[in-house]
Amino acid sequence: MPEQRQPDADRPGYQANREKARGHNRSYSMSPTIAECLEHARQCEWYAARTNDEQDRKFLLRKAKEWTKLAIKKELEIRASARAAA
Repeated sequence: MPEQRQPDADRPGYQANREKARGHNRSYSMSPTIAECLEHARQCEWYAARTNDEQDRKFLLRKAKEWTKLAIKKELEIRASARAAA
């Protein structure tokens, strides 16, 4: 069995790579807003209506449904937290 080496923490970029691996990079871990979710769903539906490929159309419609579900989930979470705060 090969010996496992410890990563070289002095190597440039090591800390940045560790932060990305743990999901601390804001550009990757930000959650989309409700409006963004609905916009993604609208775009998927728009492309689905204009494609001739049946597999692509099904995929896009499935993704549109997922984005819509996410928007609904986020809205319910916001309402629940508002009720809890009141």
